[in-house]
Amino acid sequence: MNKRINLYVCKGFTDKYEDTFSKVLDKFVKEFEGRGIIEKCEVFTQAEIEEAFDDHKNGKAARVLGESQLLLFITEEQGMEIEHRMKNFLQKVSIWCYTMPMLGKLGILVSVCNENELLITTNYMTKLLLSWGSGVVGRLVLQNGKDNDIELDRQIHSIANKVIKACNDASFEVSDSQMDNFSINQKVIKELDDTDGLKRYWKKNKYLEATDFQELFDSRLFGRSV
Repeated sequence: MNKRINLYVCKGFTDKYEDTFSKVLDKFVKEFEGRGIIEKCEVFTQAEIEEAFDDHKNGKAARVLGESQLLLFITEEQGMEIEHRMKNFLQKVSIWCYTMPMLGKLGILVSVCNENELLITTNYMTKLLLSWGSGVVGRLVLQNGKDNDIELDRQIHSIANKVIKACNDASFEVSDSQMDNFSINQKVIKELDDTDGLKRYWKKNKYLEATDFQELFDSRLFGRSV
């Protein structure tokens, strides 16, 4: 890689598995630093991410998000029993599905579950990362400390390879769902009144001009500007 990038870590609900998350984060940072991928890493809690949303991008969490090119979200799997705090968070940031503040950034999701939990939080967060504009380059689902270190290291190494390839290729293949959702949203937003706040946002960021989401994503990959 010709240029190191910044890693932005968002810690969701990690109380039950704090030791596991700390271990995995250390492994990611060691791998990414050792292979010359990241220059620095900053960690923010879910509450700080919510503040970034509330203060309209004036706080540190929002500023660092804008300056980062690689995102790591870590949270526990809550199965069918999603806490109200998580529900409130997801509802609050739902607008990001249209403003796409993570456009051009690569996203990684790490979750921890027990053997009997359905992957509801994990699957939903994966879909949100995609709709927030990021390219999901990896997903790790851990089983409460039962994961083999060798296998975990292998998966993290594989994710690092994908990040390096995206940087070297100056491109990352987005998902079919992202292509379809962007096309639908673009058509709908074009028909909005010119005074509409969302349409003005799309115009300002040149979303309406894009041929498709793949072109738009690559034009912003790793902080490029059009």
